[in-house]
Amino acid sequence: MFQSTLSLIAAAAAVLLSQSVQAGADAASTSQGAQPQAFSAALKLQKTYFEAGNGFGSALPAGSSPYGSTHTINCTVTAGCFVIVHTNVQVAGGASVNPSAIQVLVDGVVFDGPYNTPVSTTSYTVMNYQTGFPLTTGTHTVSVAVYASRATTLHRYNTEIKLYR
Repeated sequence: MFQSTLSLIAAAAAVLLSQSVQAGADAASTSQGAQPQAFSAALKLQKTYFEAGNGFGSALPAGSSPYGSTHTINCTVTAGCFVIVHTNVQVAGGASVNPSAIQVLVDGVVFDGPYNTPVSTTSYTVMNYQTGFPLTTGTHTVSVAVYASRATTLHRYNTEIKLYR
């Protein structure tokens, strides 16, 4: 009896572990191998971009939907720059749980977009995400998007982008 109970517990733990690994997967990111980069040198803030807005319940279809403005970042340092993006977005609940993510796009390509909080079925959900990445010298665009596996609606959002050298 004890051994069969222990075997059942071990099997259940294995199933839960495999599901948690799958749930943490970065399926919303289309970049292969792109990872936030660690940095160790002192950084000097060059410019901060901040935007707060309200989508007033505008429809977001399933898939990736940009919100806010596309920001043009000009890195003039020969060695390159470092960017930190901190953003949050409020979306409405739906009929079923909605796996979702905040995506960061650099020059129109998804750089990073791990799954965030599943969108509630009964209320609003606020997702937060912060990441950092190096940029080469030149002009680049940085924007953010909501990835939702089911349609939802956009409400309040804030995005802060900091350019360092």
